[in-house]
Amino acid sequence: MNTLKRATMIIALFTLPMTIMAEEAQKSPADIGPKYDMRGSGYETTGPGNYEFCEECGTYHKRGHYGGYNVIPEKEAREKFESFVSKHLKGFTITKMEKERMLMGVMYWVVIKDKSGNEMELHMNPWGYIRGPFIK
Repeated sequence: MNTLKRATMIIALFTLPMTIMAEEAQKSPADIGPKYDMRGSGYETTGPGNYEFCEECGTYHKRGHYGGYNVIPEKEAREKFESFVSKHLKGFTITKMEKERMLMGVMYWVVIKDKSGNEMELHMNPWGYIRGPFIK
């Protein structure tokens, strides 16, 4: 009876650390310790308490949300579009301007039209770069 208890104790002492080591070995280095990325040191991707209130959106987001960093005012966006159209697309005029909230900020797009009725779109990403024209 005494040897049975010893054998059980020895087996338990060896198997418990081995199962813990096997679980830890399956983790990648990214899963161990605090998370560090471009949003700042100690950024955690899971767990309670990782949400902040975004005043621009009026909602809660995970810590490190890019919400208010790339917001170009509508007036400045219109000026950029007008200078782009007058410089590169002579004969076109802006007929409509729209904006949409994206993950990284606000994206603007305009519809431009020439005298013969051809319509195209120009897009401005949240960093102020204009792409296009795109055939509508």
